[in-house]
Amino acid sequence: MRFANRIGALLIIFGNWSYHADLFAEEADVPPQTQPTARLHQQLPEPLTSFGAAVLDGYLYVFSGHDGKAHGFGKDLLVDHFRRIRFDDPDAEWEELAMHDSAQSIALVSDGKHLYRVGGLSFRNKDGSENTEFDSTSFFARYDIEKNQWEELEPLPMGRSSHDAAVLGRKIYAVGGWNLQGANTQDAFWHDQILVFDLDEPKKGWQEIEGPGYSLRALSVAAHNGKLYAAGGMGKKGFLRTTSIYDPAANSWSKGPDLISDSAMSGFATSMFAVNNDLYCTGASGIVYRLDEDGNQWQVANRLLFPRMFLRLLPAGSQRLLAVGGTGSLTGRTSSIESVVVGPVDSAVPKIVSWTIPNPGTPAKQKLEILDGMRLYTFGGRVSGNKSSTNGPLLTEAFVFDIAKQTVDKLPNLPTAQAGGIGFTNRKNSESSVHILVGGERVVDASTTQDHELLEYDPQSQQWARISPTFASPVVDGTATAFEQAIWIFPGSKKDNASSKVAHSPVLHWWGDESPITAIPAVAMPRTRSSFGGGRIGNEYFIIGGHSASGEIETAVDVFNFKTREWRQTAKPTHARLSPSIAIDEKKLYLFGGESHRNGKLVPCPSLEMYDSETDCWLEIASSVPFTNAAMTVHSLEGRLFFFGNDSADDSLLRFTIFDPEPLASPRISEPMSFMASGNGGDVTDSVKAIMRRDSNKDGFVTEAEIGKRMKSFFDAADKNGDQRINIEEVTAELKAAAEKDDSSVSE
Repeated sequence: MRFANRIGALLIIFGNWSYHADLFAEEADVPPQTQPTARLHQQLPEPLTSFGAAVLDGYLYVFSGHDGKAHGFGKDLLVDHFRRIRFDDPDAEWEELAMHDSAQSIALVSDGKHLYRVGGLSFRNKDGSENTEFDSTSFFARYDIEKNQWEELEPLPMGRSSHDAAVLGRKIYAVGGWNLQGANTQDAFWHDQILVFDLDEPKKGWQEIEGPGYSLRALSVAAHNGKLYAAGGMGKKGFLRTTSIYDPAANSWSKGPDLISDSAMSGFATSMFAVNNDLYCTGASGIVYRLDEDGNQWQVANRLLFPRMFLRLLPAGSQRLLAVGGTGSLTGRTSSIESVVVGPVDSAVPKIVSWTIPNPGTPAKQKLEILDGMRLYTFGGRVSGNKSSTNGPLLTEAFVFDIAKQTVDKLPNLPTAQAGGIGFTNRKNSESSVHILVGGERVVDASTTQDHELLEYDPQSQQWARISPTFASPVVDGTATAFEQAIWIFPGSKKDNASSKVAHSPVLHWWGDESPITAIPAVAMPRTRSSFGGGRIGNEYFIIGGHSASGEIETAVDVFNFKTREWRQTAKPTHARLSPSIAIDEKKLYLFGGESHRNGKLVPCPSLEMYDSETDCWLEIASSVPFTNAAMTVHSLEGRLFFFGNDSADDSLLRFTIFDPEPLASPRISEPMSFMASGNGGDVTDSVKAIMRRDSNKDGFVTEAEIGKRMKSFFDAADKNGDQRINIEEVTAELKAAAEKDDSSVSE
């Protein structure tokens, strides 16, 4: 079952909380104080990466690319379409246009009248399962919009792909890339020379000029203030963050400021364009940078709601940019098209977009949710038709929502009806993961019970399984997190049958495999509580809210340190909450929703609070977030916040809201990815788990006695500080060192 919903984006101006709902109006019709800072447009017909795109006369043109429906490469895996749409018209549909030869990583540029296709990567093999035969093409063709036809122009001197191009004056400049032919990428010819084609003197053909002095591909190119800018890309040894500037008047290159190292993929597969005399660039982090007036540094201008690379950044008016397609760590390949407002003066005003779709299942509460990237899984729930009832029927329904695509798929029903519990993702490897449901209330043999089994859902096989190990006693609610390759579970308190008292729950530890789920010795929760929220910041886990043993809402914030296995307390939020939702963004914790006491009654608590772990301070971001309600949940999307739940006015609708509280936040500096690291030494996860499972007393260390005589030499090598015990960091370091040594000996 799939639902598609055309999105009307919604802007909120914080302060007076006014909002402008008709964001498809012309910009001139919108008062300056309510200028939209984000908009979601009708999506691409399919998710795309490495495609060509251009904007001309209010139309977005999209040429070919790779739609990612299958792994591998092949001519049949390329999108064989050339389309356009009036991107600001919410009722517009995609139009099919005359197609040229399909390819990926082409450059599509415009001179204001025509479109030009430059190069691109094709394939000689027709099936992705066949041996790949690459074919960087030399196509150069002009598309006549009025005639809807292509005209062949003088081809490139040599095949070129993974390049970029821009129109400067009346000349087309093609920069970077390689000529990839056959099956072996190692033999590809890298283009160090730039190609120039004068549109006013086509008989001269393509002319070569010196490039910036280094080989690069997967870069971005733009014309700005009479000069040509080339930024980022990939060299033969890794990703590049260099900005190079070509001055055609002086026929010389100069160095501009490096791109900001805001992710491990910084500089790779970026996109760049100039609007209103300003130059903008974006990549994997989703941060949109502007080159400052002096050309000395890149400054944060805005932030995309959906971070991605291999996108196209295009002009959409004098102060607006379109971000089209691409792929990201959260989204995967995406069909999303969004626009952001940019200008000489950037606004730090938070932004929000919201949409609804028909509820594909039964209106319910107490659903168990798991967010994996931008795919939100929901399981079970309790029928909420009678709002005065807390004991409605339990459900077996399961769905997955693709946030970036705004679609939903129905999943196989749960083996048993369920409400509440703990859900988490258990990663098998970098390509595969399963979702685990723990505890809650389930229907077994026609009666409701607190089940202590684990249910596993495998998204690849789309199958459910009951897995071992089981818990020694049922778990009603609580939270869980992954840390150092293990799953840590913080169960809610429950009544001890022998004493009729509410017991302090133990902290549970599980390697996520066939090994037992065990309690950490002498590390119980410091106080009894249930229906609480939790989230991990670094080496610590924060427990907030919930019912205390006396039935009051717990105000203390308990913090568990995974390294020392000790508890501490930290500052308290403004509102004590029952069943709050928590999202973590690096060193910040966002607390939202749930219920609080007011005048002796439990009432919804719709405020959003933020805790800064570096200052130990709380800040109320908003007393309420528009287009949300206190029953919704909040999740983190790399600095953006995603809210999900039943619509406040109509529970036959599901409400999705994405809120960016700090679109001008300073970037997080990351180490760039290195291509020089050992290929076999990186994946030691299974070996680490195998050794750390010998930690029989769960104190976080393996002793010589626990590891055994057969592994004494490994123990001695890993025990660098000589304290006669090794922790997970020491085990990991020694295994990686051994793997790298093996790789080195093989290569020699």
